Amino acid sequence: MYRSFLLLLWWMVVLCVQRAHAQSDTATAKPATQVNAAITSPVAVAEAIEPLPPVVTSSSPDSPAVSLRGLSVAQRQQQGRADAKQHYRPAKGVFWTGAALGFVTPPLFISGQAGLAAGATGCAVVLGVVPPRAPQLLAQVPRPELLQDPDYRSGYEHQSNRKKRGRALLGWGVGSAVSLGVSVAILAALFPNGIGFGG
Repeated sequence: MYRSFLLLLWWMVVLCVQRAHAQSDTATAKPATQVNAAITSPVAVAEAIEPLPPVVTSSSPDSPAVSLRGLSVAQRQQQGRADAKQHYRPAKGVFWTGAALGFVTPPLFISGQAGLAAGATGCAVVLGVVPPRAPQLLAQVPRPELLQDPDYRSGYEHQSNRKKRGRALLGWGVGSAVSLGVSVAILAALFPNGIGFGG
C-alpha cells in the first residue's frame, strides 16, 4: 500500500514536470516521447533545448548594433540583464513543480527513503538549471532584435537563467516547509504526549 502510494506520487510529479516543460506554442511543441526523454535524462534535456536564433551582424540604421552603438560590452550585458529582470517571467509550472518536489522531500526523508528524497531535490535543481527555451525568451524580450547582439543576449540569458533557477528553488523551499509543517502537525496529533525514546 505504502509503495503504491509512493509510485502514484512519483507519477504525479513526473506529470507535473512534463506539464512545466511543455511548450505553449503548438507549432514548435515536441512529441511526448521527446518530453519523456528530456525528463528522464539530464543529457537529453540539454540536447532538447532549442538554441536562440543565430547572431546576425548588420550595419543598417535600425539594426540592434546601431541601437546599442556607443555602449561598452559590459553596458550591453548590463542592459540585457536589466531587461530580463524587468520583463522575463518564468513559467508558473516552474514554481509549482518545484513546490511539488519539495512537498514530497521531507516525508521521503523521514520515512527512511533518503535516496528518493535526494532524487526529488535533484529534480528541482535540474528544473532550475535547464535554461529557458528560445521561444519563451523571444516572447518576453522587449525588443527581440536586440538578441542579435551577442553581449546583450549573454546578459539577458544570464539573468533569465537566474530568475528561473530562483523560482524553482523558491518553490522547492515553500513545498518543503509546508510538507514539514504538515508532518509535524500530523505527528503532534498522533502522539499528543510526545514521542518517547527508550525507557
